[in-house]
Amino acid sequence: MTEWVYPNEYAGSTLQQYINGLANNFSSKEQALIIARNFADSGTWTEDWTDTNNSGITGQGIDNQKLWAISLSEYNTILGDLSTSSVLAYNSSYWLRSPYNTWSYFGTIGNSYGSSWTMRDLYVSLSARPALYLDISSVLFTSDASATTGKGSATVGGNLVSAETTADTVKFTMVDSSQTLSIADTSTKVVASGSSLSLEYSNATTGTNQYVSCVLVDSTSGEVKYYGKLADSSSASSGTVSVPFTDIEAGTYTLRVFSEQANGELYTDFASTPVNISVTVLDAISVSLDYDNETISSDKSIVVTTDIDSNNWVSFSDTMSLADLGWNGAEMTVYYRYSGASDYQAVTIPARDEAPSSITSTNETALDANDGTISGLDATTMQVSYDSGSTWNALTSDTLTNLAPGTYMFRY
Repeated sequence: MTEWVYPNEYAGSTLQQYINGLANNFSSKEQALIIARNFADSGTWTEDWTDTNNSGITGQGIDNQKLWAISLSEYNTILGDLSTSSVLAYNSSYWLRSPYNTWSYFGTIGNSYGSSWTMRDLYVSLSARPALYLDISSVLFTSDASATTGKGSATVGGNLVSAETTADTVKFTMVDSSQTLSIADTSTKVVASGSSLSLEYSNATTGTNQYVSCVLVDSTSGEVKYYGKLADSSSASSGTVSVPFTDIEAGTYTLRVFSEQANGELYTDFASTPVNISVTVLDAISVSLDYDNETISSDKSIVVTTDIDSNNWVSFSDTMSLADLGWNGAEMTVYYRYSGASDYQAVTIPARDEAPSSITSTNETALDANDGTISGLDATTMQVSYDSGSTWNALTSDTLTNLAPGTYMFRY
């Protein structure tokens, strides 16, 4: 590098060297994704100097710059193209790489408010705000660079979290050829909101900070809506993951599953080329049990089974007797889903309580005396039926008195 002629030259300046030092702190993977830029010699500064080759600098040229200060021309182009200048705003004024063409010891600076540029003498200490050329074809998605929102809030095996970025600092998840993942079944899936989807994976990259993760992309807008960490793959390259669809709005999505090295909120993450699966999410199914009347109800038309291996699904909507499902009083699991859905949900029917063993009775003392009694009851947990189980009533006492001959049924 030759000696300077004027102090407003960019190559070798404090500004250029400081920004170059920042670039050297990037990892080799990050540097490989940044496209280096060359700045040609634009000639020695004069009062009528013009940026003839659009390098935005005076003096000797400099090549292979990963990071660089923007020029005055670039600043004005950005300002003119945007309806807002927020992208140019910063917490303090910052140096541009272009000289001020009136005095050789003045440079140009970007205004902290992102409005018009100005100039200052070069001995003033201002901020450096680097720019770079990034191969955006390698950007899988962006997210908040925060430990409490976006990717930082996701936990392994937890629900999907919102991946929509805010106006705050963002981070990149980049596609990296060293990351790998395979999923055999990529057929179109149908699931209910609130259910989950099981996927078998193999060939996942292992090592420090390695995970099998996913994003859910809105098929209409192409916007990344949700993100999830599905499994820790630090030591296991294959297995089964469950993709939860809890609180996911009904709609059509692309589920993109990938292996990734997740390096924390302030660092770039690196991911495999995602495996894409089309997923239709239907409205959540609400299933309820009426234990008193021994029925099961649903707010949607669904299919149910008690034997998940038999593939014997029964269609129903509204209400069905548990007896129709073969319930005999023992604990039983009912599996349910939309007809044609890719996965199912389940509800467990508890076993009937055993008949009370502490109940004793006395007969009436004389015909039509109606003074029979039943004791040993528990008014806090039991009900009584006087009509062979057609209706059930809460007990008001642990002992029933003044009873006529007849059949009395009790249940918890």
